[in-house]
Parts: sequence; structure tokens; C-alpha cells
Amino acid sequence: MIVDSISVDKKRVIIKCGDSEVSINMDTYLGFGFDVGDDINLEQVLLESDKQDALSKSLGFVSRKMLTTHELINKLRKLEYDIEVINFCVKKLTEYDYINDYKYAVMYADSKKGTKGTMYIYNKLREKGIAKAVINSINIEEDIHSMVDILIKKYGEPKQVTYQDRAKMIRFLCSRGFLTNNAIKAVDTYRGKI
Repeated sequence: MIVDSISVDKKRVIIKCGDSEVSINMDTYLGFGFDVGDDINLEQVLLESDKQDALSKSLGFVSRKMLTTHELINKLRKLEYDIEVINFCVKKLTEYDYINDYKYAVMYADSKKGTKGTMYIYNKLREKGIAKAVINSINIEEDIHSMVDILIKKYGEPKQVTYQDRAKMIRFLCSRGFLTNNAIKAVDTYRGKI
């Protein structure tokens, strides 16, 4: 299409080609370097403008909070970007190492260690769209002493524990995502402090 006119509005460039009027990113305009009277592929220019806009928004997202690939894709989908534009952003941010599911999983597991169990961490990472292989590659260990500290915080200093109380404590730890075997060990350790 032949460019009829070009005008600048804040950080956007407005291009008129026949009956069409479109707004593109300033960086895209400077990258293509066209002028009035030039013949351009308008669809290609719009696609490149969308890529630059989406990349800018993506950088804003990851500057505020570490995201998984899945979370970034969902944010860009909500903004109604094409799949080609989304894939471009994911590729670029992965190259820059701004999104890295493995690093995210390790950081998340470390932040929850001691307060939440393996199953809780595993399920939350799956909800965030991290692949099972990535989750399985990180080392999530449950510390019995941390679990005993949780019991002390919840139930106070160790006292005589009935069978019903013991079952209640095990269920409590399991509800926090701790493995049943480790919950039993923690309750028995808690009981042993009497």
C-alpha cells in the first residue's frame, strides 16, 4: 500500500494508506524507515509494531514480578495478542533469561520450604504451568524440625497427646502439603519432647 500521510501522536505514529488509518509503535516506524509515497506491506508493519508493543509490556510484567512462561502467555492472551506475537515475546524473554521456569521453581520452593510441604509446592508449581519434568528436577526436601516448629506454633509446647490429637496433628500437616510419612515422624518427634 502507498503511504498517503504520516503524523506523530505522543509515542505513536499514525499512517494513512488509502482508506486505512493505523497507529504503530515509533520504534517500528524508525526501523522500517518509510516515508510518504513509499509502498509498504501494512500487515507486516502492524505485526512488527504489535511485537514491539507486546515485548515492551512483557518487560514491564517481568520487571515487577518473576513470571513463569505460562503466566506470561496468559497475560499476553488477555491483551489479545496473536500467537505469533506471544511466541516472539516468550522467545525473546527466554533468550534474555527474564523468564526461566526452572529458576522460578527453585525460588518458589525455597521460599515455601519449612512452612509448606512437598505436595503443596508441587501443586502450586503445576498451577503456574511449570512442567512436571522441571518440578521433578528440583530438590524439595521436608525438614522434620520445621514441621515440629509448625506443630509447636499451632498447638503450643508438647503435652500428653491422645490418639485423636495425634491424628488431628497429622491431618493438619498433610493439609499443608507435607507427605504423610514425614507428618507421622514430625508428630512422633513432637510427642517425644514431653
